[in-house]
Amino acid sequence: MAGERPTGESSLFHFNAAESYAGVIVGVAAADGSVSHGEALEVVHALTRSSLFRGIGDKQLNKMMRRLGAVASTHGPTRLLEACAPGVPRDLRAAAFAWAADIAYSDGKVSAEEITYLKRAAEVLALPDAVAAKVLEVARIRNAD
Repeated sequence: MAGERPTGESSLFHFNAAESYAGVIVGVAAADGSVSHGEALEVVHALTRSSLFRGIGDKQLNKMMRRLGAVASTHGPTRLLEACAPGVPRDLRAAAFAWAADIAYSDGKVSAEEITYLKRAAEVLALPDAVAAKVLEVARIRNAD
């Protein structure tokens, strides 16, 4: 039927624009193997600021976050990123990357896994190198102690 999601593994990796945007951001929070309280708060803040999430209620947001978290836990954050990136609207790709960078830096340290994730995110979101570098520099400065 129209509007229904596919079942099985294909539905696991089928994301709409809002889920795709969120998946890029959720993935970086999970990249180092744990999600700090600060990272979790930043994820929610990032999502609620995006126009993609206007009109989405708490119940729907929580369901989406559980699904994205399950994919990250089961298949890894990079697989989540690679599945979500194509669904992020082109005009929001830099914004999704900027939020991901901010979240990576939000706990005061950036792990090697988070750096690797951010490099891959810039690639799969097709961001120009200069844009990605500028975003990372601003995130580092914003989150410096």
